[in-house]
Amino acid sequence: MWETIIPVTVLIVVLCGSVWGWKVRENRRRYLEQQRVAQREHQAQLRQRRQWEAAERQRRDRNQRGRLLQLALMKLDEAPDFRRVDSWAAKCKDLPAAFRQRQYRRFRHKLVEHLATRLNAGSPTDALIPSLRSLIKHLGVSRFEAEYILQEVEESHRRRPHHSADEFATALQRRQQEHARRMDVLRSAEELSDDLREQLIEAEEMRFHQQLFGGQSQIV
Repeated sequence: MWETIIPVTVLIVVLCGSVWGWKVRENRRRYLEQQRVAQREHQAQLRQRRQWEAAERQRRDRNQRGRLLQLALMKLDEAPDFRRVDSWAAKCKDLPAAFRQRQYRRFRHKLVEHLATRLNAGSPTDALIPSLRSLIKHLGVSRFEAEYILQEVEESHRRRPHHSADEFATALQRRQQEHARRMDVLRSAEELSDDLREQLIEAEEMRFHQQLFGGQSQIV
């Protein structure tokens, strides 16, 4: 009897050990697989986060460059030509064309005014047009728009009335006489209090000064 029980018992123990060992190995395999899956998911999340952070940095950089471009266009009249603004536009050439073209339409009048101002100041056309063409190109617009702007400035200059020195002197004398009459009236008006008289005289002086120096084209 014992000869039968002992082998069976040994067999049962061996089988149980084998099953237990298989379960241990299977549990370890599942655990390692879960670890690998979790690691892959973690790496994927890290990649997504890095991609998002990189995209966010690029977005902030583009917005910053766009603001600086607009600021440079706003301060165009402080520059002797178009090269400074063109350098900023060149740094923004990777921005969406729609944005750059919108800035061209928004500030085109300043380009016209600045070109007219610099030409009137004696700057040669050959020194201004190349940088204007480059600026317009970097703003996503065809370069020949620079010729249209130049043509607009030249036509405006031809339409502007030209007054002789005698006409200017006559107009200036007329303004001075009108100012003198106004001052005489203010000084002789007895119904005015001293404070009001002083305020009106100061306002007249400011008006006369503005006519002479704030807009000389108004003289004639």
